[in-house]
Amino acid sequence: MDENTWIRTHIRQRKCTVFSRLDDKKSCKCWRRESEHPDPDSINDDEWSTSRNTAPEPCRNYGKIDFGKGKISKYVRIDVQTDMSVVEHLLLEVWRLPQPKWIFSVIGDVHGHTDTRANEVRCQLKGLMKALSNGQNIWITTEGIHFGIAKMVGEYIKDMSSTYITPVGVYAWGGVDEEVIEELETEKCPRLPEEAKGNRPSALYKHHLLVDDGSFNQSHVHKSFQEFRMALETSMTKHSKGTSSTPLVALLYCGWSYVLDGVISAIENNVPVIVLQGTGGFADVLARVFNRSKEDRTSSSGGKDKEWTGTVIDEVLRGQVKVEFTKVQEQEDEAGQYKILLCLQKRELITVVNIDNVETTLVNAVIQALLKSKTVPEVLQILDYYMPARLFDGEGAAAAALNIKEEKRKHLSETIGMFLLQAMLMDQAQSVQFIIDHKGVDLTTFFTNAVISNLCEVTDCSQPQETTYNLFPHATTTSYSTKKNIFRLLMIWAVKTDRPKCAALFWKKGTHLLTSSLLAASVLRSRSENEENIGRKRTLKDQAESFQDRAIGLINKCYDDNKEKTIELIQSQLADNIWQEDLLRCSLATDNWRIFAEDGYTEYTQRVWWGIVNPPIQDTYKTPKQLNIEEESLCARLVRLVIAPVTTYTLNLLFYMCFLGIFGHTLLFEMKKEFSVLEGILAGWWLTFVWEEIRQIVKTKPAEQCKCCRDKCQCCCSWKLCSVLKTYFSDNYWNILDCVSLGVFLVGAILMTIVHLDTTRSDVYEAARVVLSVDIMFFTWRILQYLAIISTMGPVLEMIFKMILDLFPFLVIMLVFIISHGLAAHSLLYPNRDWSPEALIDIPKSAFWNLFGELGLDEIEASETQGACSSDPLIFENGTKDECPSSLGKYSVPVLLALHMLLLNVLLLNILIARFSFTFQMVHDQTEWLAAWQKAKVILEYYSKPPLPPPFNVFFDVGYFIYARCKTARVAPKEDKIVNEEMDSWERSMGEYYLATEEFKSGSEQISSLGDKSDTKEDMVKMIRAIREPPRSEEVASADNRIDMSKVEGLVDALSTQVRKMKSDLEKTIAAEVRKEMKLFREQCGPGRIGTSTTPVTDNHVLTLDDYGGEEENA
Repeated sequence: MDENTWIRTHIRQRKCTVFSRLDDKKSCKCWRRESEHPDPDSINDDEWSTSRNTAPEPCRNYGKIDFGKGKISKYVRIDVQTDMSVVEHLLLEVWRLPQPKWIFSVIGDVHGHTDTRANEVRCQLKGLMKALSNGQNIWITTEGIHFGIAKMVGEYIKDMSSTYITPVGVYAWGGVDEEVIEELETEKCPRLPEEAKGNRPSALYKHHLLVDDGSFNQSHVHKSFQEFRMALETSMTKHSKGTSSTPLVALLYCGWSYVLDGVISAIENNVPVIVLQGTGGFADVLARVFNRSKEDRTSSSGGKDKEWTGTVIDEVLRGQVKVEFTKVQEQEDEAGQYKILLCLQKRELITVVNIDNVETTLVNAVIQALLKSKTVPEVLQILDYYMPARLFDGEGAAAAALNIKEEKRKHLSETIGMFLLQAMLMDQAQSVQFIIDHKGVDLTTFFTNAVISNLCEVTDCSQPQETTYNLFPHATTTSYSTKKNIFRLLMIWAVKTDRPKCAALFWKKGTHLLTSSLLAASVLRSRSENEENIGRKRTLKDQAESFQDRAIGLINKCYDDNKEKTIELIQSQLADNIWQEDLLRCSLATDNWRIFAEDGYTEYTQRVWWGIVNPPIQDTYKTPKQLNIEEESLCARLVRLVIAPVTTYTLNLLFYMCFLGIFGHTLLFEMKKEFSVLEGILAGWWLTFVWEEIRQIVKTKPAEQCKCCRDKCQCCCSWKLCSVLKTYFSDNYWNILDCVSLGVFLVGAILMTIVHLDTTRSDVYEAARVVLSVDIMFFTWRILQYLAIISTMGPVLEMIFKMILDLFPFLVIMLVFIISHGLAAHSLLYPNRDWSPEALIDIPKSAFWNLFGELGLDEIEASETQGACSSDPLIFENGTKDECPSSLGKYSVPVLLALHMLLLNVLLLNILIARFSFTFQMVHDQTEWLAAWQKAKVILEYYSKPPLPPPFNVFFDVGYFIYARCKTARVAPKEDKIVNEEMDSWERSMGEYYLATEEFKSGSEQISSLGDKSDTKEDMVKMIRAIREPPRSEEVASADNRIDMSKVEGLVDALSTQVRKMKSDLEKTIAAEVRKEMKLFREQCGPGRIGTSTTPVTDNHVLTLDDYGGEEENA
């Protein structure tokens, strides 16, 4: 069947047959005269509609339009109610248009005959077509007329002279100029001038669909043809070949109010719309209203695949719509304003692009619009279209076999890189994982230093506040050499920019997972502490907990798989990791203390405690290595035990007790005004304590970050004393007590020195005694730090610390009540009292002791008749008797005292007790974690101390310094690179195993392929990799940090063979048992009691149930 015959057979046009009078005139509401209707007597004065007033008829207006100079375009007048399958057949089979891989629907118009934005839009379209073409066909649908945006797009396509861009014009038959309609209706081969402007088919488009709804009313035809056009485009995406997800994007350019019908039609069909702000018209109106409106997630709607977010419709928004609408269209149109509100009901489908912004690219806008509006399977299929080897496309195998040129490969990589960056910014981890796993881009060449820097600038990514880790060192190269560094930077970028899904993905793809998870948890916890918003604070804490759970789960899986290798893993990552950070420093952070309760860390710290393992901590006295105890001599074991932390701890405790004994003896029996030997010993011992504290301060690693302001942090490269002291005091609160006790001792020693020089200074002597008596309390409290290593004492000490912090707010409030009651009571009891320092002391004294039950009622009720007080100033001023209280005070102060006791003893004390109970329960719930954490902290503290305690530590440090200077410097042997790679591979396999088991427990499913691209064996391999326990460490060997698929397949084959062998052995065992029981049964019952099988059974025959013919059932 030729083209003309097919069109006459299948295509219809429409004509108004029922006359509907227009305002008592002799014309119909379809804008035709009464004489043009076939039956003028059939009058219907109701609202005109296509279904009620029109009827289809065979298509008579079709064929070719001659524009001169050999330019021919095909056209057809088509019924608006034509089935879309017929239209698709016309376009693809009759007119032979290529199958589209992308469809862009350009909606809009221009205001005036000149468009100042034409050049910008043309450049943007050029970049868009170049990025998304991939050598396949792209359809651009417009109105196809020689005016406005349709003309501009047509001229752009003509200038490109591209064979992979197909423009299609879809316009209303009733919207075409009258003289053109007359030419098309009367001539078989109509001729139109090429350059004539107006609403007429353009020579720039080779194919025109003129949609006929039977009307020439512009309000009708504009809406009907736009709905027809969107229905056709949507149908093309659903029935396209090769992939079921052909992308369709609508572009809104300028336009009058009628273009809103096209936007609404697109949104109703779930087609993403890109609004080009800055082009004028209703594109700017919709963009401004969209930017000012607020999301309303409570009104979200949608199906199970996609849920759409609505917009808050209030009077403010309605007023803004009215104002913006009247700026473009002077008369008020409530229907048009309502259309704008309808466009905002699916916000994910609208993407606003500002053309005036020089950094704006239409490519990124299209990618962002697709990622927002499409489901994950649809996005993956779109991404698959640009992959070097396709997975979902039915033509993927043939496409992969083609020899792709290097230029095209580079072009594809750049395009997929745009998808990757946009997916990262939108935290769509599934799309990012798909691109990475299937090598959509070369990460080592794509993520250059410039790309990473721009990514950080776009997301306002900088160093987290109060974080001491140098997470973003200044790179000097243009690209990062390994994927390890790339995943490291991307992970911390995702952590700092609130993209938890991508952070988890990059953590899984990276290396040194244990250190990475602990570091990410510390960064998130640090950000949560500086966050003021409660919701954001809770979210950051949850993300920190998730990374801490990953670290705990990873170390547990490693320990279950191989205990010794787990110790080696911790040892290897302490200093030599990709972050160049101390793993113990990350672990000892208070937000990561839970990990020390796990078996792996407990075993490691226990080995450090006994000197079996020496952590590679800088500036220590021990060689960082793990000793082989089995091959160690007795002398070497003794040396190891001597320098072990357990020995250092014991010696420090014993000598500290000796110091306290001498100190106490001196205060009790030798505290004289003359200098004594014990005082000299204490002074020398104090100097060694100061020496040790100075050593700890010098060895403390300073914080590399200083908080310069709230929103901006800068890296401080220079060493600063304030930063060192801050770290010194924050890492160990016992250091505060050490400094206080040493400082108070210094004050007491100075006072005693003054006394020794002048024995007549009794006041200084008494002050020295008080200071030193208080100081011995501080020194005695320091014994509690030694007890923290005991699992039952450590949490108790933590409770005390937290309860002391809880006590401070209570003390402030209590002080307010004490001062208020003291002032009121004394002003009533003793009015007009002379000022004196004693009076200032008496005011809060009685109110304070009221707290402990000393009410002082005798003093309040004292009277002169009882002789307890006197009202004579001469008597009570010289101290003979106390002053008698006033009569008013005797009656009013008890009432104030009752109120004071009610507030203080009843209310505040019970609040404090409740707070203490809460703190107790909170610490009690964390007892196991706290005990392990505090024990590890003590162990590592004494690991870094000199083996000899004060006062001998000075001699050891001096001797070690001389020894280190005289000793020839040796270069530490580098660890075997292969061993490190095997360790990293083993850690990653354990990480994958942990994630797989967690997903299996929670019932979640990993992203699966959407096409049948793998056979049964590959599916079995994937299932075992996701669920079963991974191979032991001896079976893991991967130089490129990936599991060898051949080994996994071999394990699957071996497992299948073993299962078949076990099944065979089981059948043999069952058969032998059945024969034995049958023989025993025959002997007991006799040969005549049961029939025998006629089938002879040999010993080598494997019996089944069929061999007995059911006799075993009788038996």
